[in-house]
Amino acid sequence: MAHSSTLALALTTALLTSCASLERSFPGQPTPCSPGICDIRVKVISCQQNNVEVTPKHVGIPGAQNIRWTIEPDDYVFANDGIVINGSGFTNNPGSIQQGRRFMVHDNHQDKTPAIKYSVHVLRAGGAECTRYDPFISNQ
Repeated sequence: MAHSSTLALALTTALLTSCASLERSFPGQPTPCSPGICDIRVKVISCQQNNVEVTPKHVGIPGAQNIRWTIEPDDYVFANDGIVINGSGFTNNPGSIQQGRRFMVHDNHQDKTPAIKYSVHVLRAGGAECTRYDPFISNQ
């Protein structure tokens, strides 16, 4: 009996681990962004891994437009490479603005990859580097 319960526990753990891994690699349905400037909020809870919230985590872009990220609270700023998008057709426009509090990129809407991963790179004001966070963009 002990052997079967150990096996069941191992199988359950493996299943939960694979589901958690799938959730990190597949972003699900994007949250639509309105035309014009697409605003995304970056909230830093602490400089440690998984303590950065990006809302929405997976954004759907309807056409060519600017995407603007705003960081909070005030004791965090975007690094010079604050947003790095792993896709084509994205240009810094103008990149870091408002003393590092915002970051803007232009999306020419040419890359139709279903989920384009990008990284968010923030610093604690004064220079301490935080762990990078990887949300998604989808051009729809």
